[in-house]
Amino acid sequence: MHDRGDHVGRASRSAAMTLALVRGACDARRMRALALVLVTALAPMAARADEARDEAARAQAFGYRLLEDGDYYRAITELKRVLAEQPKNGLGNQFYGLSLYRQGDTPNAIKAFQMAVANDPGLVDAWVALGKILQDQKKNPEAIAAFKGALAVEPKNPDALRGLKDLGVDPTPAPDPKAKPK
Repeated sequence: MHDRGDHVGRASRSAAMTLALVRGACDARRMRALALVLVTALAPMAARADEARDEAARAQAFGYRLLEDGDYYRAITELKRVLAEQPKNGLGNQFYGLSLYRQGDTPNAIKAFQMAVANDPGLVDAWVALGKILQDQKKNPEAIAAFKGALAVEPKNPDALRGLKDLGVDPTPAPDPKAKPK
């Protein structure tokens, strides 16, 4: 195993070779050496990243299973671990928000759902859940925005359409005033 100093030395040699390559002063032998240094330096980092992603995916699946089993406290603990490693994990934030909500922590559930949709706007269920929670909290303008976020992803989502209707909002988009009539 290499110590940190060896990686720093490799990085310095790699930077020097890259600079030489950019300046056009690098021959084929040096290019091969640069490629070898880069592969040698980056391979362990890529393997660690893959391992971390796999572990986070396993923890997220376990957290979801706990959520489905109604063990919200353990689900929250497991999902916190996932989000500590991957704070921008949209699905992890969605499951975390659902666990928090079912545990009765509505303010933090709202934050988790907001993080979920901010990091993965395609999560229709997160948009809808956020809209329903905000609607229950009488935060109607925010609920409307959440339901519209769901419809932007899935225009015929029945839960988002129902949520808007319950709030007295016509879910059909207004015609574009600049559009030419047919």
